[in-house]
Amino acid sequence: MSKFSPDEDVNSSSSEPAGSGDSGFSPDSEPSPDTIAANTVGLPETSPVSAEPAAPGVMPGGENAPYSPNPQDTVYAQTYPQYPTATPVAPGAYPPVTPQVPPVYPGQPAPANYPGQPMPGGSGPVPPAYPVSQPVPPTFPGRPSAGGKGKSRRGLIVTLCVILVLALCILGITLFKVFTGEDSLAVGVKPAWDNAATVELEPEGEPGMAYTLYWSGKDKLILIQPSKDGSGIGQLLDPKTGAKTGFPIVLPKCVSSLKYPYQIKNEKIVCATKENFRANSNKKYHFKERIYTDKRLIVGASPSAANARQIVAYNPKTSKLLWVQNLKQPATVTCNGKGIYTTFAPKQSSTANKQKLKLMVYTGSSQAQKSPEKQLGQPQESKPKETKPQVAKDAIKNIDFANTYLPAFSLQECMDENFWEESDETPISRKMPGETSHCWVKMQNGKSVETHAPWPDGVQEPIVGLINGGEPFNFFDSTSFTADTSKTYDAVYADVNGDGYLDAMFLTTITEAEAFSLALFDPEDPEHPYLSTFHGMQAPDVAKIVAPGKLGFYSKGGSSDAIHTTYEIEGHDFTGVTHNS
Repeated sequence: MSKFSPDEDVNSSSSEPAGSGDSGFSPDSEPSPDTIAANTVGLPETSPVSAEPAAPGVMPGGENAPYSPNPQDTVYAQTYPQYPTATPVAPGAYPPVTPQVPPVYPGQPAPANYPGQPMPGGSGPVPPAYPVSQPVPPTFPGRPSAGGKGKSRRGLIVTLCVILVLALCILGITLFKVFTGEDSLAVGVKPAWDNAATVELEPEGEPGMAYTLYWSGKDKLILIQPSKDGSGIGQLLDPKTGAKTGFPIVLPKCVSSLKYPYQIKNEKIVCATKENFRANSNKKYHFKERIYTDKRLIVGASPSAANARQIVAYNPKTSKLLWVQNLKQPATVTCNGKGIYTTFAPKQSSTANKQKLKLMVYTGSSQAQKSPEKQLGQPQESKPKETKPQVAKDAIKNIDFANTYLPAFSLQECMDENFWEESDETPISRKMPGETSHCWVKMQNGKSVETHAPWPDGVQEPIVGLINGGEPFNFFDSTSFTADTSKTYDAVYADVNGDGYLDAMFLTTITEAEAFSLALFDPEDPEHPYLSTFHGMQAPDVAKIVAPGKLGFYSKGGSSDAIHTTYEIEGHDFTGVTHNS
């Protein structure tokens, strides 16, 4: 280590004697006179300094005395001047001192430096580092802080944006409903074509009433032309234009008294087992026959589905009239809930085995019809309407069931087809035909002309016969029915379905068994009622009208209130059966 001297040249490494291993500045040795003289060369002369200690805050030897510390003399102990107390400087007034960090080698942990700990290399203790504080603007009374005002503005902007987005969404939904509303028959109705389509067919036999169905599996319309001999043909049509597509289809032979003898089932054209329309018994609805029903829509035709002049739609929940469509000419109508299909034959349209037919399709609309009530009373024709003779309420008494057509319920093929009864034992009501038809028998003097051999001996017996026991009230409740003693069979009358007209009931024999039969009067066709048979209800059961449209049965000899089976009837159709325990 070099010797200490105020002279820089003396302290330089070049002035240090070579080979000097020990410094002359040592507490164990005193400097020689020569050394002192060498160190004081060029310095001004000073008066001797007394050894008395100086006053506090005053340098030894006076205020102007030179300072030359002598480590060997306690008189020259270093002291510092005392200054008046001042305001301390804030810790953040000066930037923190960044200590020198020694290099860290792989595998060697970095040294941690703490305040007061010597830095590596002997550069002194590490000064404490204080966080640099940011200046805070003053806040005056009654004036909101800058941060609070910014938050309130941001919240206001966010609220306005949310309201604007919601308003745009509502506007978009409204415009979408206005311009792209759902086309539905539950809202309105409109023609699918500008003009009716004309189709020409060549039926094999004498043509019957043609009608049109929608074939969903092929996405086509099919015009069905049945013949009176039971045969029929079908023609596929384009649902958008009504034009023919492909060649005519030969349909299976269906010997039936139904007005619409064919139907589409499981994507195949098969013989129908019942009409796809039924009479309307709800006085709130202004139509005669119902052609379609679902939860949102009821569609009906007047005066009938096979000869319609007016089509009407209602809401089944509110009974609100939705729309009315008047037809220019009588037509057969069908409906599948998405469209209404009308077919009619113009006058003098049949020439040389050719049948010319016209079709019109009506689809749903998104626009509700204005004032549909006014359309209900609109005249259908300019010429005066023909007045039909009034039908008597008891006109069914004029029918002699001993010489008409009755259901052939017991035939095995009819039972296999569920022709007269649903799988849940609900009876099926069918209109009496005017000629011998499938699952019907012709009655003559109370017995069917058709016979069968039900027993192994092979003896032929009539399939159906009427019973004349002379005691009808053994099987019909006297509080519900009135007897007809003028007939050769036991017959009773009552308004079973509650339509205001008398209906008839009688007993028939079916292979040594007795069964109840019901004939529901049709004022539109007084000579051909709707007939059904109650296979499960046999004597000694007793029939009773529980309420209008409800026919019950109780066991003979028991209480008339102990109804064990109840059938619900609406118009000419059975809508349900209830078995009471």
